[in-house]
Amino acid sequence: MLISTDAYAQFHIDLYDSMYRQEAPDTADFLREYYSALVPPPDQPEIGPEGLPIIYQYVHLRDVIIMSAGHKSKLPFWRGKISEIDAFVLGATAGE
Repeated sequence: MLISTDAYAQFHIDLYDSMYRQEAPDTADFLREYYSALVPPPDQPEIGPEGLPIIYQYVHLRDVIIMSAGHKSKLPFWRGKISEIDAFVLGATAGE
């Protein structure tokens, strides 16, 4: 399922905040800042080399299953560069 950059970033912010806030608050703050920076301000999106806002250079997916060489990995969220996605198969199933 395709999701927004905001949803992708918020997932990671919440995850790392719950993991690190009590034991390593500096780490939690760093990760919050990092993932917050992925989302350009709505009124001034950063423009990339292709002349498109950075937000359009990545695809963000939720509930992803990656299949490779008969193995399957389930991920809650995935981010990939659109320019580096070169193939996919719909309807394939990986052996258990």
